[in-house]
Order: sequence, then structure tokens, then C-alpha cells
Amino acid sequence: LGYSTVALYYTIWPFWVDTHVDAPFSLQNGKVYDCNNRLVKLYRDVKLVFEDAKKLNIKIGIASRTSYTEEAQALMRLFNISQLIEPGCCQIYPGCKKTHLHKISETTGIPYQRMIFFDDEHRNIVDCSKIGVFCIFVEDGVSFSLWKHALAKFAKS
Repeated sequence: LGYSTVALYYTIWPFWVDTHVDAPFSLQNGKVYDCNNRLVKLYRDVKLVFEDAKKLNIKIGIASRTSYTEEAQALMRLFNISQLIEPGCCQIYPGCKKTHLHKISETTGIPYQRMIFFDDEHRNIVDCSKIGVFCIFVEDGVSFSLWKHALAKFAKS
């Protein structure tokens, strides 16, 4: 394994940036809030998963088809996860997830067969599986146990 790529919505955070929270976002006493002073959170294990990937020398990328690119990137900065993403591998723009993964593969030189992709949409799992990416369907955020299960399953594949 060389690379793990995750989607944003309902994979690392439990909301859509364009409908459930309102920019601009701010950091207050170590917590992220939207402009209506609503607390904005990541799923509980996301930072633990990203830190484990770093320990295991697994690069992390982001693949999101949102058109709210600036807002998504602002949240990643405020949650202190931007620095855990491999440079050039934050693919946040409207389009197909296969295109996102293709650009990540081009940037890193890591082939699809050495990637794990986590997403909450079956259509993305189906599309990306067709190009050889090992895909994990996420129902309620990437948990540490799902992460470890995915790594074990990938190692056996």
C-alpha cells in the first residue's frame, strides 16, 4: 500500500459544506464554528486514522467533488489536517472521483492497485473499483476500526 484517499462529506466529517454549515468558519478555543456559531466537528477517529497513516508511511489524499472548494479547504486548515495531506493530492472540485484519483496517481507515481479509497457513495465505489483502486464503503465516517480492517483486507488482496 502506498496511498489512501478519502472523500470529505460523510467520510471525515458528518455534513455537506454547502447545506449543513455556513461559512466563514472560525477557530474558538480550539474548536471550529460556522458563522452562526454552530460547532463543526470531524468524525471522532479521523485524526487518529490520519496519524496512523503517517506512522505507517501511507500517504493521504483527498478526493471531493464539491464546488465549495474554498470552504472545504478552510475547514481542513482549521481542523489541522491540511498538513497531513500529501502535497498536490488535495483534489477538491466538481467532477468524477476517477479523475481525482488519476491526478493523485500522476502526482505521486503510485498506481491505482496500491491505493485504498474510502467513500460514502456506492457510485464512487463502483467507478473507482473498475480502475483497480481498492475501495471501502463508509457508512458513518472513517473509524479507526474500519481503517485497520481496510488495511488488513487490502494486505490479503
